[in-house]
Amino acid sequence: MSNLQNGFLLDDETDVKTLLFEGEQDHLTPSTSRLLLESDVFVVTGRIIGHSFLNGGPRLVGLSPGIIHVLFGGGPETATVTESDCADQDIREVIRMVLERTEQQVKQIQRGLKDTGVWEFFSSRPDAVPVLFPRASEAEITPQMVIDNLNWPKDGDIDDDILTLGDHCLIMSFL
Repeated sequence: MSNLQNGFLLDDETDVKTLLFEGEQDHLTPSTSRLLLESDVFVVTGRIIGHSFLNGGPRLVGLSPGIIHVLFGGGPETATVTESDCADQDIREVIRMVLERTEQQVKQIQRGLKDTGVWEFFSSRPDAVPVLFPRASEAEITPQMVIDNLNWPKDGDIDDDILTLGDHCLIMSFL
């Protein structure tokens, strides 16, 4: 397991280790080396991890939570990725700049949430935040939702000189 964590010495002459995982501790991500990928090194890595677990051996520690999420069936688009998950310092800087550019907007949204009284609840219950901010991909509009939100006219709502109640209902039925 030590070699998985700290790298393999593939060339005795250079004493340079080949890292299978890169990045910070607890945010390690698999190397993007094409050579390692084409050699099926990560298949062997999975076998080593599996056998070590089955035989009570050491565990691979420090893997990124986003990688673990995807590894066990989660989609890359739903993985929580942090700046620390990025081994490339240039990309980290770009991420940092984007987040810094929106800092004032985020503070204003927080202030508005505090003004309405919902901030305290959602800040103490992070598991409930998706109720306040649902994902667009998870929002489904059904025909029943549309029907439930139609405002059907009543007798007193329609001016018969312009449009009869029957005509208004006919028009609404097309919607």
